[in-house]
Amino acid sequence: MKIAAVDLGTNTFLCLIAEVIGQSPTRSLKVIEDVARVVRLGEKVHENRAFLPIALERAARCLTEFQELIKENKVDKVIATATSAARDATNGHKLIQLGRDRGIPIHIIEGRREASLSFAGAVSAVPDAHKRKILVIDVGGGSTELIFSENGNTLKERSFDVGCVRQTEIYLKKDPIDFTEYENMKQVVLKVLKEYGRVDPDLIIAVAGTPTTLACIDQKISFDDSKVEGHVLTKSRIQELAKELGSLTLEERKKVKGLEPLRADVIVAGCALLECGLDVAQQSELRVSTRGLRYGVALNYESFK
Repeated sequence: MKIAAVDLGTNTFLCLIAEVIGQSPTRSLKVIEDVARVVRLGEKVHENRAFLPIALERAARCLTEFQELIKENKVDKVIATATSAARDATNGHKLIQLGRDRGIPIHIIEGRREASLSFAGAVSAVPDAHKRKILVIDVGGGSTELIFSENGNTLKERSFDVGCVRQTEIYLKKDPIDFTEYENMKQVVLKVLKEYGRVDPDLIIAVAGTPTTLACIDQKISFDDSKVEGHVLTKSRIQELAKELGSLTLEERKKVKGLEPLRADVIVAGCALLECGLDVAQQSELRVSTRGLRYGVALNYESFK
């Protein structure tokens, strides 16, 4: 079974095309294509509660690109998921129609389901996941998910309406970053995430564009899956990166090795979200994964009708 799993995030659209091998729960994926595009679908959604026309135009262009990729690979099943921005937008039906026009059925999924699928994708790279206490931090543009499982038992999953795009638009309006505003934002985020409660993971995995980008910046490399997957970021290093990047102007950040220019404006808020996630778990480091929601969707494709 060849699956196209399309993740329509608040900031980034991703298209994974993979061959599903074996049966659940031990199945795996043979990756054929894995493409990411910064679309910023959720631009100002928290203010307007609706997608901007220009954001929908960007979404349309990206979905057309994905449509061609899907056709070229003769995919058996296409599943697209939309998350935080689509949940918030009053005109989410316009996004659904863009997908329908291109043969890409879009499912707007609620936060808890997003969290559980992101967890499944993230731990698919951990061979002994069922024997460990794992916390997955999924930093999105509009929301952040925390998902914990001990020895493969029932997940503790929560989705919180704090994300790198949302927090940047609300708090970080100066260029370079005003670090008083940054610290104020971080306190707000920490208060929200602390609602999750105490967990004691022996492994923290961070997924989505923020941690993978920081892994590239930390190593001074362009994106390379083999070097990003499993890269360890300490809390102190994340703090250093926030300071270094926030002290630059936006135009200077766009030139930093490993930082995609379209992500330059939201990466500092992303640092705060990761740091606060570590604070909630009272841990000092995390492991970066290139996997996440789209991998979980592909592995659990039967759950989508």
